[in-house]
Amino acid sequence: AGALAGGAALLAPRLVPRLLGAGLAAAILLMPLLLGPVLARGVPADGIPPSAAHRLMIWDFVIGRVAEKPLLGWGMEASRSVPGHRDRASPELLARFNLADPARAAWIPTAEMLPLHPHNGALQLWLELGLPGALLGGLLAWLLGWAAARSARPAVATAMLAAGSVTAMLSFGAWQEWWVGAELMALAAAALLPAPRGGPPRG
Repeated sequence: AGALAGGAALLAPRLVPRLLGAGLAAAILLMPLLLGPVLARGVPADGIPPSAAHRLMIWDFVIGRVAEKPLLGWGMEASRSVPGHRDRASPELLARFNLADPARAAWIPTAEMLPLHPHNGALQLWLELGLPGALLGGLLAWLLGWAAARSARPAVATAMLAAGSVTAMLSFGAWQEWWVGAELMALAAAALLPAPRGGPPRG
């Protein structure tokens, strides 16, 4: 993702970062609406790694909890305490994701619905902080896109933003200190990049 976004930003160093920021903002704001209907219909997950299949069930569970408190959420860092977070997947849920056969994913039936965090930054914002958190997260993503466009090296900054965003949407908890620290170090590194020789980038 970083290579693709950075390569595109080499061709359009002002436009691409802004489009990326706007796209990230839209993804944050619309994530429950984008994922909810797809997961509700069921996704065949027996052919993907168990950790990825577990994420699909986590997201399905989280979207249900978001629907219960969409305006203000459950509270910051409440992912480990929302009702039902330690429940196991029901037979109906396993069947919906084609995971009912224990030979294909032996540990999935015993996995908790939300053991740590949603493994999706947008859904975590919605779950814990509700609409205000999602709006702030979307605004931050949009501003980061504009900041990347104005940086000394837009392609590098855009690549960093894209790579970090993919990680944030699939992996770590939004408030994990080391992850926040890594994001801040990346931001500082992008801000300190020297301008290329020969004047400002084209765009």
